[in-house]
Amino acid sequence: MASYINDNVKVEQMIDIIKKSFEIINSASLNQKFFKDDGTVVTQADIDVSNYISIKLRDLDNNTDVISEEKELEQNCFLNHKYWLIDPIDGTNNFVKRGNEFTVNIALIINGIPEFGIIGHPPSKKIWYSLQKKSYLLANNKLKKLYDMKKNIKNPLILCSRGLDVKTELFLKKNNLFNIKKLSSSMKFCILAEGKADIYPRFESISKWDIAAGDAILRGTGGATMDINFNPIFYDTPSPKTGMFIAVSTSFNKKSNIQKLIINNIIS
Repeated sequence: MASYINDNVKVEQMIDIIKKSFEIINSASLNQKFFKDDGTVVTQADIDVSNYISIKLRDLDNNTDVISEEKELEQNCFLNHKYWLIDPIDGTNNFVKRGNEFTVNIALIINGIPEFGIIGHPPSKKIWYSLQKKSYLLANNKLKKLYDMKKNIKNPLILCSRGLDVKTELFLKKNNLFNIKKLSSSMKFCILAEGKADIYPRFESISKWDIAAGDAILRGTGGATMDINFNPIFYDTPSPKTGMFIAVSTSFNKKSNIQKLIINNIIS
């Protein structure tokens, strides 16, 4: 029996959209790349995947706005009661360099909360998604529920972006956190959701489409993405940016554990 995300869209349809996005990306020419006004790179594949997903979502759910990184943002679009949020290729720099740390991200935001998220990893064809506050991994045509991870953490594995910002780097040094793995894209959220890492701190703001799908998947396992006051991240604020945040696995989703790592003079 099909599982519905909302009144109009089935999770099977979203999986098909992700799989078709893989095909578009795999057939793309890496020579077709451009630069945005802020200097970041965008490829024709980013644009083609964005167009494809946007059209499919509007066909399936024409009453819900679609926001994409590669589309011009309408004023106050993030204040909508409900909207789809797309990052067609998260980790474009890695994609251009022929790496394997890029993803396709889609989230459904309702009342500021990521109620559904799906992330596809084109190199491995793995797909992670959340549904009805539970999260799953689809790999090799086998579906696995991502269960809560219960364990004692003596030496937490910290995930960071490859372009590590200064505040996060200072936070890690002052807390003597040296068990670090650097990754591009929303792969960090997927690894947290699988219980293979513990904390992803980010003290430099990024875009909401970078984290919304991963946040939904992490919440479905009992993990969390919080601001520095330990409040959940909400997506119904005017800015496209997230602010500073810390994403944690289920086993580390306790204020007492997090507070031991927060140093006020780093994040104030």
